[in-house]
Amino acid sequence: MNGISMITAPHVVNGINAWIKIRDEAASRKDNAARANQERAALDTAGADWFEVEPGVRFKVVASTEQTGGIYACLECIAQKDSASPLHVHHNEDEHFLILEGTAHIAVGDKILDLPAGRTITLPRGVPHAWSNKSDAPFRSLALFNPGGFDQLCIEMATQGRLDKSDIRKRFGIEVVEPKL
Repeated sequence: MNGISMITAPHVVNGINAWIKIRDEAASRKDNAARANQERAALDTAGADWFEVEPGVRFKVVASTEQTGGIYACLECIAQKDSASPLHVHHNEDEHFLILEGTAHIAVGDKILDLPAGRTITLPRGVPHAWSNKSDAPFRSLALFNPGGFDQLCIEMATQGRLDKSDIRKRFGIEVVEPKL
């Protein structure tokens, strides 16, 4: 038989078994990671709480910073007539709006825009911007912030119950530049 032994030595069998065990453990970790990603992707927001960050402005967290691993946060927002944000700058995140209902009046940099339902806009970090609702009907939007963190600011502002929230804004990298739009 050309000098090749067909007998398998015990250390070879042990090595093969060890390799099989390592392969199976790696596959199990990969499966567990895939399941965790699927669970994170299948977020159930039907029972999410609505918060009022100020009179006339409500939001709920659709995807939290924690759920997305810090990659982004997504909020559904409803703004009643005459509600508005102050002109402000995000130093930590970009903001993306999808207007679902109504019209958003938005200032970004030196431009003023009216965005009806179905339109989107990206407000880059570092650029002053504000929004308001000047129409008679509420406007509803999805707001995506990347990276995440803005959801935590909104929840804290909605649950603090005090008028001066400048310290909260500062902690989360939001700088108010001018009064409301």
